[in-house]
Amino acid sequence: MPPTCPEKRCPPPGARALFALLALCALAPAPSTTGGGESGVAFAASPRDSARARRFHREGLDWYRRGRYVEALRAFRQSTFAGVELAEAVHAQGLCTLQLGGASEAAPLFERALELDPANAEAHYHLALTRLSAQRAGEAREHLERALALDSSHAGAHLALARLHDEAGRHEEALASARRAVAAAPAEARPRAQLGLVFLHAGAADSALHWLDAALAADTALFEAHVQRGRALSMLGRPARAAAAWATALAADSTRADLWAARGAALIRAERAAEAVLSLRRAVRLDSLDAKSAYNLGLALDAQGAAEKALAAYREAARRDPDYADPHLGAGTLLLRLERFAEARRAFGRFLELAPDSPRAAEIRDALETMPGGD
Repeated sequence: MPPTCPEKRCPPPGARALFALLALCALAPAPSTTGGGESGVAFAASPRDSARARRFHREGLDWYRRGRYVEALRAFRQSTFAGVELAEAVHAQGLCTLQLGGASEAAPLFERALELDPANAEAHYHLALTRLSAQRAGEAREHLERALALDSSHAGAHLALARLHDEAGRHEEALASARRAVAAAPAEARPRAQLGLVFLHAGAADSALHWLDAALAADTALFEAHVQRGRALSMLGRPARAAAAWATALAADSTRADLWAARGAALIRAERAAEAVLSLRRAVRLDSLDAKSAYNLGLALDAQGAAEKALAAYREAARRDPDYADPHLGAGTLLLRLERFAEARRAFGRFLELAPDSPRAAEIRDALETMPGGD
């Protein structure tokens, strides 16, 4: 998780992916303050002004390393106001702004830093992050490649490229970039987790699990690694272990309806209906549009023997999504078992209207033909 932001100016949820990338790339230290000939200085200044600028810059670095981004931003701005525009100070202002969730406001600062110092790999990298935030993948990739041309061992740039390739379905390229990120930052958890995620998207669940476990060995608190580990275990047919992985993730963020839903479905497969009911009820409360979880809640309640509650859950699933066939199948099956034939007939009839080509359609038609109370 990103550091706590001062003045409660924390980034919106959509910015979370940027922090995973920012965490791999510390702010570049201030260059030597001795002598002249400084790179990235916009205009001439007296030695006294230059010294003041450097002092404010060092103060900003200190605030930044302590996670105090508002104070750091103020100091970096004072560095510029001191009478000299340092490329690293402009870049640092952009990075503070990015940490505070202002990707669009940070972009011009990174662009200015590159005007002052075109060989700044960090500025290319951070400008790429703003392009990713703006969903301008082509421009992001261009700046990431420029950063890597300047610094081929930049783990963050390799990691960001891996994500871009993965999102585009280019799994081989994504694997290559993720492996380079791991090689560039062998002690870091996030490149390992990204490599695991790429393997997961490529359908290689065993390899995914290996790298996700490696990520968690480096950082047990890495939220997304727990999430993806649950998915890998589910793909491998280990629902109880998948449910445990999602429980760990939910202990860190209990607002994730999708994880409550996934855990509930896994617990059904693990034949732990009582626990499944608790998870699925959370999912249904958190997401009022989730028909699948309402249907699964019906399955879990049915497995517990709570027939009327199960029927209510099936009805709720059908209400949430009138075109969803499975709740009618679940209700019809339960009603048939209860020998409530007229209601079962209506439920099965609606299922066949919605899913006439379902693999279960022939079975349901046979059940309707042999069910008492037919014509």
